[in-house]
Amino acid sequence: MLLGVYALGLGIPFVLFALGFARALAVTAFLRRHAHGLSLASGTILVVFGVLLATGQLVRLTTDLARFTGLAL
Repeated sequence: MLLGVYALGLGIPFVLFALGFARALAVTAFLRRHAHGLSLASGTILVVFGVLLATGQLVRLTTDLARFTGLAL
């Protein structure tokens, strides 16, 4: 009995890792297929945040969002 429980405790993490690894490969393939679009989207977001920061509007935006969500200090 003890040997069976030990074997399950040793084997289950490896099985879970294998299942997660297969899923991770699928996600990686999706990201690889859409890399150009994701790169454009993330670059655009970075530029928008840079403009907001340079113009001082980022503070106003975060203050308004904090008030809207009820997380204002």
